[in-house]
Amino acid sequence: MNRLHAIYLFLFFLVTNSASAFDGVTVHYLGIEQGLSNNAVTCIYQDYNGFMWFGTYDGLNRYDGYSFKIFRNVIGDSNSLGDNHIFSIAADADHNMWIGNLKGISIYNPIKNKFYSPGFIGYNQAGLQYVKEGAGIIRAIHGGAFMMVGTQNNGLLVFEKPGQPGFQVPLVGSSGKKTDYCVASIEYDPSGNTAWIFVLQSGLYKYDIKNKNLELVSAAIKQASCLKADGKGNVWLGNGNGLYRYNTAAGSYSQNFMPAKNLVAGIFADKQNTLWISSDGGGAWYLPPGSDKLYPYLSETGSELINSNVVYDIYVDNDNRKWIATLRGGINIIEPRAEAFKKIIYNIPGQNNIINNFILSFCEDEKRNVWVGTDGAGLRYWDRNKNIFSRYIHKESDAASISSNFITNITKDYNDDIWISTWFGGINRLKKSSQSFEHFTCINPVSGLEENNVWLVYLDKQQRLWASTTNNGTLYLLNRATNKFELFNQSIVNVQCLSEDSGNDFWAGNYTSLYKIDRAKQKFYTYQIGYPVRCIYEDRKKNFWIGTEGGGLLLLNRKTGNYQRFTTSEGLPNNTILRLLEDKKGNLWISTYNGLGKFDPVDKTCKNFSQSDGLQSNQFSFNAALALQSGEFLFGGIKGFNIFYPDSVYNKNESARLFLTGLKINNSSVEENASYVKKRDLDKIESISVPYNQANISLDFIDLQYSGTDKIKYAYLLEGWDKTWSYVNNIRTANYSKLGEGNYTFKIKVTSQDGVWGTEYILLR
Repeated sequence: MNRLHAIYLFLFFLVTNSASAFDGVTVHYLGIEQGLSNNAVTCIYQDYNGFMWFGTYDGLNRYDGYSFKIFRNVIGDSNSLGDNHIFSIAADADHNMWIGNLKGISIYNPIKNKFYSPGFIGYNQAGLQYVKEGAGIIRAIHGGAFMMVGTQNNGLLVFEKPGQPGFQVPLVGSSGKKTDYCVASIEYDPSGNTAWIFVLQSGLYKYDIKNKNLELVSAAIKQASCLKADGKGNVWLGNGNGLYRYNTAAGSYSQNFMPAKNLVAGIFADKQNTLWISSDGGGAWYLPPGSDKLYPYLSETGSELINSNVVYDIYVDNDNRKWIATLRGGINIIEPRAEAFKKIIYNIPGQNNIINNFILSFCEDEKRNVWVGTDGAGLRYWDRNKNIFSRYIHKESDAASISSNFITNITKDYNDDIWISTWFGGINRLKKSSQSFEHFTCINPVSGLEENNVWLVYLDKQQRLWASTTNNGTLYLLNRATNKFELFNQSIVNVQCLSEDSGNDFWAGNYTSLYKIDRAKQKFYTYQIGYPVRCIYEDRKKNFWIGTEGGGLLLLNRKTGNYQRFTTSEGLPNNTILRLLEDKKGNLWISTYNGLGKFDPVDKTCKNFSQSDGLQSNQFSFNAALALQSGEFLFGGIKGFNIFYPDSVYNKNESARLFLTGLKINNSSVEENASYVKKRDLDKIESISVPYNQANISLDFIDLQYSGTDKIKYAYLLEGWDKTWSYVNNIRTANYSKLGEGNYTFKIKVTSQDGVWGTEYILLR
C-alpha cells in the first residue's frame, strides 16, 4: 500500500490575534494616495475634538477619518503656515494649534482659519520679538495651560497666557547668562512644579515653573532628541545612540536599552504605562511596565507590521489606537485588539500564499480537529491540541495522494471516514486510520461522461451519501453495496447546496431554482427563485431560509411557495448570502461578499462586521462555514478563515461625534465673513444669520470615527424647509439654495455600527 503523503508544517501557521504581546492587530496605511500631503511624517497630535494632526515634510494635515485638510505656506500670505517642513505640534488652553517648523512657530486659530507667529520679550532686551525664521528649527513644544517652546537659536521661551507675549529664559553658566542655546526636548513633570529641558551640548535641566529659572541636573549625556517622564520619578532619554533611563534619586543614567545603535526619535507612554519607542532605522519598539527589556513591534512570525523602518513618532489616541509616523510609508494605524474574531492564515515562504489562504470548505472529525479545504492548495488537517497543520496535496506520481488540490467540500460519515469532493478530481475517501486516499468517479450513464467537477458531498439523516456535480452536472448517490456513486436523477442539475428539514423533506438549490426532492420516488418539485441558491437552512423555530447569490436572504413559506426577501435595504451587508449558521440565541450568521452579518429573525435587523473588525477579508467563500462542537464558528474566505464564539462578539458602540467641517455661504467659507456667525462654542459654530437673498448654503459634516467608517451612513434634515430626511449613505455634504425667509435648524442622524439609525443631533440652528 502506498504511503499517504502528508507534509507537516510547524512554523508557518499564524493565528493573528497573538502577534507579539498584542493580540489581533490590524494595520491600515494612510499615504499620499489617500490624500496625505507627503509620505514623510514627522509628528502626530490629537486635538480636544478628536481630530488627528500630522506634520510632514510638505505641510500640516488634519484628518477626520475620511479625508485630509492640508495647510501649506502661501508665498506672500502672512496668514498662512510659516513653513511646510513641520517638526512639532501642540495645543494651548484655547485650543489653538502651535506648529513648530523650519522657520519658527505658526499658531493656527481655528475660528479665523489663520496662522500667526507668537511674540516674546527677550531677556534683558527691549521690544517684542517673534518666533519666526531667526528662532531656527522648533523641535520641542509643551502644550496645555501654559506653553513652553524649545528653539534652536533663542533657547527656552515660556508663554503663560494665551494671546499674550512670552518671555525668554536665560541659561546660567560659568560665562554668565546666555540666550542663544538650543533646546532639543521638553517634558512636563506632572508630579511637581517643574519641567525637564534638554539643552544640546549642555545636558539635562530642570525648569522651575514658579521661579522661572533653569537648573542643570546632569551633564553626563550632552545629546538628546526626546524626553519622557514615566511617573515613577524617572526620565527616559533618547538620542543617536539609543535609549537611556535617568534615575532622579540616584542622579545617574542606565545602560542603553536599545540592542542596536539607532537614533531614538520619540517616546510615548500609553494608558497602560507601556513606553513606545520610535527609531530611525530600527522601526518601532515597546517597553512593558516593569520590564527591563525592550521589544521590537513585530508580528507573531517576526515580520514587520510597519511599512518603514524609519519611525519618527508614535501616538496612542483616546481609543488606544496607535498612529505611527514614518519617513517613507506615511502613517501606519494599528487598531486595538479584535476581541472576538481570530484570523487564521497559513504562510509558506517562497509559495503563493494567496492560494494557500483561499478557503472553500471545513469538516470537524471525532477528535474535534478540523479539516480545511482550499481552492488550489490542497487539503489540510488542523490538530487543535498541538496547534499544527498537516498538508495533503495531489501528486501525479502517487496514486494514493488526493486527486485534486481544489477541495470544494468535506464531510464525515458514520464510520468516521472523511469524504472530500474536488474540482477536476471527483471524490476522495480517507478511511479512519487509513494511510491512503480512495478515489471515486461520477459517471453519467446517459451521456457516458465522467463528471469530475464535484461541488459537494452530503450525508443525510438516513446516512446516505450524496454528491452533486456542476457545469451541467447531475446528482449522485453512493451505493454502499457496489461502492460506487450512481446517478439519482438526470433532470436535477447543477446542485449547489443540499439540506433536510425537520419534516425529513430533502431540499436542493441550483443556479435558478429550489428543489423539494422525494428521495423514495426520485421525483422533485421546483420553486422558481430566479437567483443561484447557495444555502438552505431551517432554524430552531422552523423558519425556512434560503440564501441566494445576488437576491438576498429569503424567508420561504414551504406551503405556498411565497417568500419574504431581505436585502441591503433592510441592513444586510450584501445581497449574496453564501452560508448560514445559527447561534444559541437564534441569530443567523451570514457570510457574504461584504463581510459577516448577524441577522435577528425576530426583529429582522442585522449587525454587520467587516475586515476592520478582524475578519480575514470582506469576501467570504461559498461552502466555507461550520459550527464546531465547542460552540465556535468557522467562516472561510479569500485570505484565510475566522474562528470565534458568536456569544463573544460585541459591536463597538461608539457614540456619534458629529462636527461641521465646512460651512460655505455663497461659495465662500464662513471664516471669510465672521459677521454671519451669531453664536459659537469656541471653534464650533452654533448659529448663523444670513440675508435671505444670499441664502445659498453648503454644509460639510462628519461623524468623527477612525474605525468602521465604511459602516456609517448619514441622513440630514433642514427643519423648517425639508419635509423628509435625506438618506445619503457616505455623502457628507448638504446643499441648499434660494431659502425663503425664516428660521431653520440643521439636523444630522447616523447609523451606529449595527446598522440602526441613531438619535438626532442638531449641528446648527
